[in-house]
Amino acid sequence: GHLPAALAQPPSDGYLPPPESVTKPKRPLNAYMLFQQERRQELWQEAPPGTRYSEIRSKIADEWYLMDSAQKKRYQDLAARSRKKYRQEIEEYREDVLFYEMKYGPHPALGGIEEAPPNKYRHRR
Repeated sequence: GHLPAALAQPPSDGYLPPPESVTKPKRPLNAYMLFQQERRQELWQEAPPGTRYSEIRSKIADEWYLMDSAQKKRYQDLAARSRKKYRQEIEEYREDVLFYEMKYGPHPALGGIEEAPPNKYRHRR
């Protein structure tokens, strides 16, 4: 799991060490961001000195807009695989955090798993 050995048992002195190795999985990149990540490196190498980042970004956006769906499919497939992996990792992370909290109580550094806050815009009946 995601919990380090130091958090596997309750501390004897009551001090909870910060869980450096407990890292919440990062959200996956979408298809456009994957394309941008790949294309940015190529464009920077081709660009003349003094090129601004905004110019690179604009060129990438134009290329993405002009691509047809068949060309975008590769990045969409990568994004789908990345989302699937993320869902699995986040589920494991949540199980680890819930296990820790059930056993020892909330840990301030873990942030805890909270219920979704009530929607203040939902009308009551």
